[in-house]
Amino acid sequence: MLVRVHPHAVSVARRLVRREGVGDQLAQWVDLLLGAARGVTDPRYGIMEDGDLDRVSHLELREFLAAQGVSSRTLAGTAIDTIYDVPFAYRHGDRRAPVLEASTALRFCARIFFGYKHALAYLLSAGAGEALIGPLYELLRARGVKFTPFHRLERLVLDEEGRRVERLDFVRAARTKGDCDPLLTRSGLRGFRADPDWAQLEDGDALQRRGVDFYSRFGDRGERDIVSFQCGRDFDDVVLALPLGCILEDADGHTPVRAWLDHYPPARACLERLHLVPSVAAQIWLDRDADAAGLRDRAVATWAAPYSVVCDMTPVIAHEGWPEPGPKSCAYLCGAWPCESVRAPSHDGQALERDLREARARLARVLEQHGPRWFGGPDALHCPPNEEHRDAAQYVRVNVEPWDLADLALPGADLVRLEAADTGLTNMALAGAWVRTPVNTTSVEAAVCSGIAAARSLRGTSREIFGEAFLRKPSRNPFLPGRKPTEGMIDGPSVISDERAAS
Repeated sequence: MLVRVHPHAVSVARRLVRREGVGDQLAQWVDLLLGAARGVTDPRYGIMEDGDLDRVSHLELREFLAAQGVSSRTLAGTAIDTIYDVPFAYRHGDRRAPVLEASTALRFCARIFFGYKHALAYLLSAGAGEALIGPLYELLRARGVKFTPFHRLERLVLDEEGRRVERLDFVRAARTKGDCDPLLTRSGLRGFRADPDWAQLEDGDALQRRGVDFYSRFGDRGERDIVSFQCGRDFDDVVLALPLGCILEDADGHTPVRAWLDHYPPARACLERLHLVPSVAAQIWLDRDADAAGLRDRAVATWAAPYSVVCDMTPVIAHEGWPEPGPKSCAYLCGAWPCESVRAPSHDGQALERDLREARARLARVLEQHGPRWFGGPDALHCPPNEEHRDAAQYVRVNVEPWDLADLALPGADLVRLEAADTGLTNMALAGAWVRTPVNTTSVEAAVCSGIAAARSLRGTSREIFGEAFLRKPSRNPFLPGRKPTEGMIDGPSVISDERAAS
């Protein structure tokens, strides 16, 4: 049925858009949706037998769609670029090398178009630090979780049998004066500080004068004291919630979990099918209101590479503390970009500076070429009194640190992606957007789902994660070895009740 309807429906859509004098987007989306439907129902793949999209995990998305009769014109169009732009699905960030696992893409699109209420997505009314991270932090503190900031994992040590985590070695970059508060209150909202409060640190003035940057692998990262935590004395269980970039070897050849990767071949197999993507991001402020700038409540992909994704973030201005007269509207821009400094050793800070200069230059060119139709051009940029140039007043960054990189699913990733309990160890679970989740792409939703799965694997609870089995087989093994599954929801105010495990 779909085989016969597909080409006719696309032809009708193309005639319609030509008659109405609008773009070709409608015809492209019709072509893509019908092609995807044909693939899902194609008996060659057997997806309908058990509702498992992992049956096409080995295929790249464009390869899968081309086999279902989607036209080359559509496969080279802007509609499918949207599907690649949103998760930064370009090898090494290079737009000439798009790659995306078919199963992940199809499941992601199905959830967006058919799984969410009221809207495809919601725009933040404040920064993510205030709207998401700050409240989560305060909730965990209220539940008794202890935080020890300015420590980074240096080494994970297994016992002689390789069955459990025996010791965790951390680098202590700074000591705090008592209980450290990383949040800042502004306009009634609590959010994470962009920079540490040096007054809360021992020798904070000296660290600040040294130019210490705790959040970058380039340059001085603070002190180098090693602090060790021993299993049975300091902790019982471990949730390894590091981003994928901190698990893979960095440009210096370092990974804190080498012992685990060497011991557990499935972890290596998983990492070989995942890929890290650098990106560039900017926040620009305008002297035009959101309506005049064409921004009001808009989020657009495939705009102007490398800043291919644009969204209206005007509501955050109210929480940024601008002096009068402040900007009238604000936009976030981001996109995949092949940054040089991702592959640079940590002593090469100049590579990071070169990437940042190039990102600023590209933003200026994009605003010059494409800005007038949207923002009013470079002259519409807001310039506060303490700045001489409008361009310098805009915020630009390159996301090249290991914890900043987006994880990308290469073909075959779903088949080997690790679950929260899939560590080969009796006392370590996994969490993070790279772990098997209902989403399998970089997002807050994926991170939260993986955290629930990690708690389940430790507690042995039978709690089901919403959407976990959507177009896929259920979890293969949701519990760590030796954990007995129990019925019912997670009880109590904290997912992990043991104080040592929580800290």
